Amino acid sequence: MTRVLVTGAGGAGAITVADSLRARDVTLYMADVDPRARGLSLVPHERRVGLPRQGGSVLAEVVLQACIDHKIDIVIPTRDDELLPLARRRARFREVGT
Repeated sequence: MTRVLVTGAGGAGAITVADSLRARDVTLYMADVDPRARGLSLVPHERRVGLPRQGGSVLAEVVLQACIDHKIDIVIPTRDDELLPLARRRARFREVGT
């Protein structure tokens, strides 16, 4: 089963992605800086990832570690400010199998 991590769980984009993946053969993980983000309630507690309020490299390292810890296959960032920091570490994500 494919493990997918969707970031920005509080936003409409993340919730839409999560809804579209429900009928698929995936194990869904959701991530957000707000522990009360609406999209986090779509997955069990053990599949929720807390993100730091700092963006950039700090956020990317936390997402990378979550991918290692949970053996994530695919990361779907849904916030514009996450795209560049995650893309800059594309090779590192590939190294860990994401």
